[in-house]
Amino acid sequence: MESIDGISELHMSGARAVFVPAKGTTIDEATLAAAFEERGMKLESYERVERPRAKARYTADAGVT
Repeated sequence: MESIDGISELHMSGARAVFVPAKGTTIDEATLAAAFEERGMKLESYERVERPRAKARYTADAGVT
């Protein structure tokens, strides 16, 4: 996903990737699908979901993710 310009935050966990586009940037499904395909993966679903910002963020270093 580092090959896609315009992503300000990216969180990946197993088979799930959640990203925040940079302000004023639109990233379409075809662009994401191509980035996944370049790495031998397949984009199964693409959905835009807006949620309220978190009030706090915690970082835990568990050694294994």
